[in-house]
Amino acid sequence: MRRNGRRRIITNDHPMYAQMRDERGRKFINHYVAANMRHPTADDLVDIDTIHHIWQSGDRFSKLSALYYGGNVKFWWVIAWFNQKPTDHDVAFGDIIEVPVPLDRVLDILEV
Repeated sequence: MRRNGRRRIITNDHPMYAQMRDERGRKFINHYVAANMRHPTADDLVDIDTIHHIWQSGDRFSKLSALYYGGNVKFWWVIAWFNQKPTDHDVAFGDIIEVPVPLDRVLDILEV
């Protein structure tokens, strides 16, 4: 499931977006409502294990997702969120990255 899977979609017809709508030939633009993502509580962490991975040259969140989540690269954002590192560039060589598992439990906590 993608991270936007259960998020509400709103229709935006605000005048500020008129030029963008005209360029795209649209009367309105749909937006996802911003996600309210929180870090897991202590109670949440009881059901989550972590795999420690030392960040090294060539690592990317998408590669870690593929490695630890059955070849699926689309859950890179779960690892980034859990480590509070929004992008690969926020991680330095030698940093310990915690990969939360099992994935289905993590997604339940996130309500996605």
